[in-house]
Amino acid sequence: MSRRRGWHVPHDLWRHAPGLAVPAAERAEVRRRAAARLIERRAFDEAFVLLDEAGLHDELPALLRAACLASERVPAGDLERWIAACPTEGAGATARVLATAFLASMRTPGRAAARLVEAIERCRAEGDVDAELAAVAQLGLDSWTSQDARHLVPHTDRVAALAEEGHPVARAMMALRDAFAADIAGDDHGVLDHLGRIEPGVLPGVSDVTVPALAAGVHLGLGRPERTLEVVERAAPRLDPAVRWLLEAMGVPALQVVGRVDEAHAATDRLVRAARASGIQTVRFLVTHAAVLVCAHVGDVEGARRHLEEARTTFRRGTRGRPQMAALATASLAVAEGDEAAAADVLAETIARRGIDRGLVRRWWRFSLGFTYVVSPEARAHWEAVPLHGQLAMARQLAQLVVRVREGGPAALRHVGFTRLDLVRGSLHHRHAAELAVALAAEARAEGPALLDVLGRPGREVVRALGQGSRQARDARALLAAAPAPPRRPTYVAALGPLELRRDGRDGEVVDHPDLRRHRVQALLTFLLHHRQTTRSVIAAALWPHMTERAAANNLAVTLNRVSRLLDPWRAAGDPPYQLRLDGPSVRLVCDEHLRVDIDELDAHRAAAAQAEQDNEPMAELEHHLAAVALHRGDLCAGLPDAPWLTLPREHHRSRFVHSAVRAAQLLLAQDDIDEAARIAARALEVDPASEKAHAVLIEVALARDDRAEARRLLRSSLDALAALGIEPSSRTEELRRRVSAALRGRRSPDATTGGR
Repeated sequence: MSRRRGWHVPHDLWRHAPGLAVPAAERAEVRRRAAARLIERRAFDEAFVLLDEAGLHDELPALLRAACLASERVPAGDLERWIAACPTEGAGATARVLATAFLASMRTPGRAAARLVEAIERCRAEGDVDAELAAVAQLGLDSWTSQDARHLVPHTDRVAALAEEGHPVARAMMALRDAFAADIAGDDHGVLDHLGRIEPGVLPGVSDVTVPALAAGVHLGLGRPERTLEVVERAAPRLDPAVRWLLEAMGVPALQVVGRVDEAHAATDRLVRAARASGIQTVRFLVTHAAVLVCAHVGDVEGARRHLEEARTTFRRGTRGRPQMAALATASLAVAEGDEAAAADVLAETIARRGIDRGLVRRWWRFSLGFTYVVSPEARAHWEAVPLHGQLAMARQLAQLVVRVREGGPAALRHVGFTRLDLVRGSLHHRHAAELAVALAAEARAEGPALLDVLGRPGREVVRALGQGSRQARDARALLAAAPAPPRRPTYVAALGPLELRRDGRDGEVVDHPDLRRHRVQALLTFLLHHRQTTRSVIAAALWPHMTERAAANNLAVTLNRVSRLLDPWRAAGDPPYQLRLDGPSVRLVCDEHLRVDIDELDAHRAAAAQAEQDNEPMAELEHHLAAVALHRGDLCAGLPDAPWLTLPREHHRSRFVHSAVRAAQLLLAQDDIDEAARIAARALEVDPASEKAHAVLIEVALARDDRAEARRLLRSSLDALAALGIEPSSRTEELRRRVSAALRGRRSPDATTGGR
């Protein structure tokens, strides 16, 4: 048997056997039943391919209807393709009208009401209550998007009557309607109460992603980003990957305000691509503008400009004045570019025309509270007047401090404590946070350099600009002199094999310096790669266990200086090191965009492979495992002699390499790429000669090549290795033993040598 698109198909030898021919009518009926089963399993595109290839287009209306009623929204491109192949007349015309209305709502949300109303009326006339309710639910979503419920109102009595009769979908729809109404009215707690009445999976096409996304947004707007992340993390694993990104997009602003700013920033490009591919213009509009806010906040001006340009092309409806989401994004980018006057003008115009903190966009106003408070007097007056809680109250307090420093100087911070600098970064625009860093340093507060460190290169650029003639110029220059500056060029450390340093990335210039050939330097750098935060005494005890305390300390001091010089040879004498932070007894290796390590890349690829396996995406899983295998060049820092502190890390990385290599080989074998599978499995055996799974792959390769002698040799080698360790063969190895034995018997059989003649 071989595999094609997940199907089992006969071997080519059997395809033309006359005795296996099936009459055309019977073959068509089997295909109809198979397609019906696939539709039940919601494998809609597989069902479509089966029906389309067989010319059974009269069955497509059932597929369209089921797709519209499914709780998971199908991709717009797939739905469009299915509609195009569906007959326009006949008994299935209503299903085609229904699907066309759904497609219009996905392509141009807020402007598909007329088509959805037609679908509702046709489904009702045919007595198809479930399809009717599915269309009404989609109309409700469309009405919420456009903030125009005129087309929905005539159908609410009908839904209410069905809800009274106990129809579960109608009851859930009434709860969702009440949640939408509460959201439009600005009643956040009411939204959550109504959403709590909806059971997962009841509403067709909307509840599985819409309900948690709405709840996540409400929690964010209430100043409870931790609850937002809880909702996302709880609901996301249950969602189809095709729609999961919609919910994850709601988690991005929450990640930012809880201090996980880099995670939020890293997610923006992926989510914008997903929104673009979805074809849902309103969602794309919101996601791209949210990406602008996140990028501008962190100081990624180019990224913010790119996303804003895309956002401006996604929504061309005529509107009076500037849409609020666009205004917030534009103003935030203006702040990032250093033009607060322009930002203030944009916000003043928007507030005058549309108000502030109202309607569906209110949660984005609250997400933008920090920079709007500082920049806009109109916004500041509003934020001072409203009760705020949780993270929102903290954001207001931080913004108030920025304004006080501007008005009264650094002394405004004299009695203010800062415990979580990552939360400062998450709540304040990077330019405003940089101002706080300068003011803190002016007060001789250690939080000043620490905050500048957290802000990274964009923060230093702001402080450098402040040092050119601003009121804070002297303090800004003093902070830059005291705080470590990032190296001019990034360094890449390759430790999975002989230790190497390269400039400007993995494929960059190799560092050839005498210090790097010293075992003590290699040992210290390797130790720090596995103990990013440690102390001088711990390092000395591990690397110089037989020396006196004083001698070990002296050796450590010299070696620390050499490692720091390797990582940043451009650092001026007397300047504090950036990658290697020395604070009294504490030693910290900072691995960021200026210092990348292959060990971290290996971790990232293995995590991505595990996620791909969970999502049932074998091609993505294979890609990440192969990338992990490619990083391995040998034992961890292969040039170093064995040492007690090095044994466990080396064994750990060997184990991880073998796991990725074996899994990659298994996936390659499933694709019939037996040569590459053999090569990767052989690499695994070089590292772990006792790997039973690697032996199994090679045995399967030998069987696939019909090399029975090699299969027998490999089987013996595997069994001998297991016996030497006192381990019983697994059920998989026993199965391979039976297959090898059968193959060998077949070779000795007269029938096998004569082809059965």
